[in-house]
Amino acid sequence: MKPVQILVVDDEKNVVELMRHILKEANFDVICAYGGTEGIRYTIDNHPDLVISDVMMPDVDGIEFLTKLKEKNIRTRFIFMTAVYTSLRDTVRFIKLGACDVIHKPR
Repeated sequence: MKPVQILVVDDEKNVVELMRHILKEANFDVICAYGGTEGIRYTIDNHPDLVISDVMMPDVDGIEFLTKLKEKNIRTRFIFMTAVYTSLRDTVRFIKLGACDVIHKPR
């Protein structure tokens, strides 16, 4: 059985590398993208099993990221990480758009 492929998307290299290390230690196949545009392109071309993405990135924010991929009928599952959108209303908005969960980063 092939390992679960997870795409980690964040514009902060240290966050991507930390997530990559942790997920590889848990035996996941990890791919990294250093921004929303790169993450969208990879997801459309390769359909990873799961995308873990930051919400606030300079090129594409989480809402635009998720909306563009849902418009392409991508069935990948999405988890978003945020230190900014921390209200229940924001979390519900992401869930309604199709995210599996929103993880709140410590500030």
